[in-house]
Amino acid sequence: MIPLSVDPASQNYAAGQVVGTLAVAALAVTFLWRATKPWRSAADKSGIAPAERRRLQGKRNQVVVLATVVITVFAAMKAASGR
Repeated sequence: MIPLSVDPASQNYAAGQVVGTLAVAALAVTFLWRATKPWRSAADKSGIAPAERRRLQGKRNQVVVLATVVITVFAAMKAASGR
């Protein structure tokens, strides 16, 4: 029987680690945007004025964009560090 061996010093191993890290980050960002869609739309029936609703939607979108940037930066740092 031939044992399965992995060479952590190979380029293919490194490429797989980078692709895997970035794939997890892409899934996290996709989940974030899908999970926060109702919250970002601010379409509640609380009687908020249209101008206030647009301002609230803009602030909520900024929060989600900031979270997306943070996830992306951490994933890029992890992929670049090779750890």
